[in-house]
Amino acid sequence: MSYDVIRMRPIIIAILGHKDSGKTKIIEFLTQELTMRGLKVVTIKHIAHDYFEVNAEGKDTWRHKRAGAKIVIGISEKRMAIIDDIIKSSEEAFNYALEYLMSKNPDVILIEGFSKIVSSHPDIRKVVIARDLREVQYYLNIIKERLIGVIKRGNFELKTPGIKVLTEKDLLHFVLDLLED
Repeated sequence: MSYDVIRMRPIIIAILGHKDSGKTKIIEFLTQELTMRGLKVVTIKHIAHDYFEVNAEGKDTWRHKRAGAKIVIGISEKRMAIIDDIIKSSEEAFNYALEYLMSKNPDVILIEGFSKIVSSHPDIRKVVIARDLREVQYYLNIIKERLIGVIKRGNFELKTPGIKVLTEKDLLHFVLDLLED
């Protein structure tokens, strides 16, 4: 089975759930499984803290920021990190990151978090990870379209019409099927 299909856009899936619900584990699973099949996967991760550093105190890029630079880009032979204090909102940063990743021609873009930003985005499919019905209901209230289903992380019954209960493997097969189309 070959997944070398020419598409105009990558498949974009957001994994949504409350803190410690297992979002990162799903992203890890999908990324490993898809990259083992030769697919190019890129990710965007929401970080709840306003300020975070990608380097340690005393490093040159840290010193650049401390000196007052509004944007610092650190580049090595194989990596690049952008620290940008000019971006005005997480939505602006998200759109910038999505545009950047799209320019890299990935097969799949996986998004962890950003529920308020992606909930009504027409190009982004959504998966909810929930530990109870209250969490499911929270996401059903904000997601406007393209909900793939719910991955349950608790012992509860979900009988909402039209909502699929998924496993990690179900989600993987859903993505692979999309890549074949």
